[in-house]
Amino acid sequence: MTTTAIQTKTDPGQSLAAMLQSASTELRKIAPKYCNVTRMISLAIEAKQRNPLLANCSPISVVNFCKKCAEAGTDRIGAGGMWAVPFRNNDTKTYDMTAIPDWRLLIQKAKAAKVIKHATAEAVYAADEFDYERGLNPSMTHKPARRDRGELVAVYCVYVLPDDTKDFVVMDMAADIDPIRKRSKAANFGPWVTDPAEMAKKTVVRRAMKIFEGASPEMTKVIDLDNIGMGYLGEVDTTAARTPIAEPKAIEVASETTPPPAEQPQDVTRPHQGGAAEDKPDAGQPHAQPEGILTVTGILDMAMVKKGKNSGKPYYSIQIGGEWHNTFDKAIYDHAEVLKGREVIGTYTASGDQGQFKNLVTLAEVASE
Repeated sequence: MTTTAIQTKTDPGQSLAAMLQSASTELRKIAPKYCNVTRMISLAIEAKQRNPLLANCSPISVVNFCKKCAEAGTDRIGAGGMWAVPFRNNDTKTYDMTAIPDWRLLIQKAKAAKVIKHATAEAVYAADEFDYERGLNPSMTHKPARRDRGELVAVYCVYVLPDDTKDFVVMDMAADIDPIRKRSKAANFGPWVTDPAEMAKKTVVRRAMKIFEGASPEMTKVIDLDNIGMGYLGEVDTTAARTPIAEPKAIEVASETTPPPAEQPQDVTRPHQGGAAEDKPDAGQPHAQPEGILTVTGILDMAMVKKGKNSGKPYYSIQIGGEWHNTFDKAIYDHAEVLKGREVIGTYTASGDQGQFKNLVTLAEVASE
């Protein structure tokens, strides 16, 4: 994914208020319409004034912090938004205000991209009653101890897919979380020391949402900011592919190259995007179970708008590497229009007896080396 470079003319001798005032016009250009830039600037200034270390942060780092918030599409500073964390700058011998996304922000972006309905993260302590199993019938039980819960031993994230099926990811502190923490430049100071449970929760949320990375530019930006801010040297996900607790419902879309049989419904439900079904097939119509989320990589050849033969409602066909994929999500179509001729990666579900109906879930440009 490419990121547009943002440059603002600032005078190091300017006050912070003057710098932010100069940058406000540009911030409004890069922030989505729902992001209140004035509120964001006010909260950033307030955070700087309330924290002794943040008070020592350079004004230009505060401006850059606000830019990162704008790129990520959030005007919230703190829980549910972007944490302002002071990092020592060895070159300038001062502190920089660094943008560290809260785990709730990543969930919010996944919900906005309509790849999940809901998600939450919880910490597990030694005295808690906790057990889970995977296999054909995954299940989990967690009963927190009422008091004296002991040391932090694990974290988990439970998320709900658009069709109301659920899945979860569990990470052990010693086996899974600590190796990731040690790859961070902030392994022994900052939020990993002051708020280990919150950082562990964010780590398991990142792991759970990994399959949806690229679902939206903002979601990808939040993940990138976390990698940059925390200085991760690279997170290797060694977790085996997860099986949902209940298989998602089949989603059937007419393929451009393989038309559906006469008895197949011509119109489809919206593929894993969380909206209401556009046209539901008859209750008695048999459905092939999807084989899970698949990946396609190739040059995006073209994108076109079509109409369902029964309802007349629009859906979108996108050709990647010579293969057609369909979606009801206009945001994916709009993104495809921009990415024509570029190498992309997408995720999709396949349904139908031969898996011929390919329903696009996410789409993103392949990052150049």
